[in-house]
Amino acid sequence: MSISDELRNIRDHLRTGRFGQREVWERQLEDAAAESERQAADIDQLLTERQGWLYEIERLQAALHEIDQWSRAYPFRIFPEPDFEKAHELLQVGGMTVDAISATAIRRAIEGVGEIARRALEEKE
Repeated sequence: MSISDELRNIRDHLRTGRFGQREVWERQLEDAAAESERQAADIDQLLTERQGWLYEIERLQAALHEIDQWSRAYPFRIFPEPDFEKAHELLQVGGMTVDAISATAIRRAIEGVGEIARRALEEKE
């Protein structure tokens, strides 16, 4: 039986004065009303917490979308794979290696992704 049904039942008993227990029914009605108010307050608190979590999810999803955009910044149709052997030969003439160039490029990309993640994590605090 729901609280609403209980309240209706108690109200009916109060109106008819059945069983000669008017005070008992009044007390039960007050208790049921107080419990209903406590439950309403709990629901309000849960809804407020839910809003906070929904905002947090949206904020973190925005950071993920930004990282996804970064991952699409240099498509193969515009920037095809180079000939790494030729690049290695040309770089060696200049005293550099493909490894050093690759490490610098990936470091910059990962630092950018790390910055997006740090901003998302810092906003929570």
